[in-house]
Amino acid sequence: MKVNYAEMSWVEVREAIEKDTIAILPTGCIEQHGPHLPLDCDAASPEKAVGRACREHGLSAVVLPVLPYGPAIEHMSFPGTISLSQETHLRVVREIVASLLQHGFRRIVIIRGCGGHLGLEAAVYELWSQQRRQGHDVFIEVAPIFAGMEEVQAVAQRLFPNCQDVHAGEGETSMVLATRPHLVAMERVPQTRSQAPPHGSWWARAEEISENGAAGEPRRASAEAGRELLAALEQSLVEWLTEFDRRTRSRS
Repeated sequence: MKVNYAEMSWVEVREAIEKDTIAILPTGCIEQHGPHLPLDCDAASPEKAVGRACREHGLSAVVLPVLPYGPAIEHMSFPGTISLSQETHLRVVREIVASLLQHGFRRIVIIRGCGGHLGLEAAVYELWSQQRRQGHDVFIEVAPIFAGMEEVQAVAQRLFPNCQDVHAGEGETSMVLATRPHLVAMERVPQTRSQAPPHGSWWARAEEISENGAAGEPRRASAEAGRELLAALEQSLVEWLTEFDRRTRSRS
């Protein structure tokens, strides 16, 4: 069975539904990532990582095209960023999920591709609870691809002691070096002077954290470290999806 949802015919989608296949929607952002990285870091990474994980580990899942736009108002001081309101973003997610439900998908996972996608859990819970009240045996959940994965954070701290990569630092720069090195402007990799925001929130104004839009120490980045981080990320994702599959599969 194909993994890439967009490459399937409607007949193949119907067959996937009949097999109780998981439908996965990756979300991302088009936002500044310092002077040295491309705008699509949070859009390209989730879709590729999820697709690779499903293919190489035999997961019964199809992966929808990444939703590339999301809330990114904290980065709007830097040219290139495209930001949706939280309301618009959540409405788009809801309507995509509603389409999947209408066709008969029973198990749906939203991949959080950006830390600023606040409110996804509440929106998904609302959809799930509505469906359950109507007697539908469905599961709709949000999987953390970057935030909240202790294994990935542990690898980052081992590779980069005292790692402070909140955005476009050593970790993200390493992952782009590992996958798309031609898009890293090495001559513009900054020596950052990032600091914790004065009000305690990382999602207010990026320029309060760093004058160039990057945090952490991107000059410590390497392709080798990026490959190790991506492997840990993929393994964590596979473990999460495998457990989701185990506890949501139909039982006679």
